[in-house]
Amino acid sequence: MQTISGIIKSIVPDGGYQSQHGYIYNFQMTIQNASGILTQGQIGSKSQAYPIPIEQPINVEVSNSQEGLKFKKYNPQYAGQGSSQGSPQGSSQPKASGGKGSNRSFAMSYAKDLVVAGKADFSTLTVLAGKIVDWLDDKPPQQPSQQAPQQSPQQTQYQPNPEYSENPDPVPEDDDLRF
Repeated sequence: MQTISGIIKSIVPDGGYQSQHGYIYNFQMTIQNASGILTQGQIGSKSQAYPIPIEQPINVEVSNSQEGLKFKKYNPQYAGQGSSQGSPQGSSQPKASGGKGSNRSFAMSYAKDLVVAGKADFSTLTVLAGKIVDWLDDKPPQQPSQQAPQQSPQQTQYQPNPEYSENPDPVPEDDDLRF
């Protein structure tokens, strides 16, 4: 089975059918590879609108059928885990470059979540995302260079709140908001 990577140039609904996993919507998809060659085939989805928009990258497995070329979305991360025969075994194959793009997207999303939660500073967003990508791609963490001397981070000095009281005033009886 051949795999191709490229950019989705068109998606046209093309009927559908009932399968053991639910209703599958068919689409005629045109993909343009890096050389500019267009390939058209049929691809299925459980979504009525295809989940990947036009002008976005996609990896597909291509097979021949009586109706023409059939595409099946291909994720190199999960290669060998499906039921198709002849696919490469995921545990013995390194991740293809297509999987790294999706890891970058996940990493940026996770890094953004940390910034929104106040656990990281916005200025470190891309550095943090890079570390998450390395972790997702099973790369060892980068060690600091031995040439540059290590500087200890400055500790923030916190001042006590002058209005803080260990024994706050009792809550008035007419207060209707008791916490």
